Amino acid sequence: MSTPPNRSQDEVSTSDWFWTLLILSIPVLNLIMAVYWALSSHTKPSKKNFFLASFLWVFVLLGLALVAAFFQYAVKA
Repeated sequence: MSTPPNRSQDEVSTSDWFWTLLILSIPVLNLIMAVYWALSSHTKPSKKNFFLASFLWVFVLLGLALVAAFFQYAVKA
């Protein structure tokens, strides 16, 4: 399949994002595929960076939730 002259090989197409969003709407499969896209060397760089950033946000928010739970527990004690 040839690439249009103004499109890079690393660019994620609209149809690729369409299928990505469809897969992300399926429970359990979405987690498996998100990990695959984040860690795979076959994933296009922009898509890989998107999922790595998504996991970074998950860890940041999880950390904030743990800090909030700790302070909630400490206030009650």
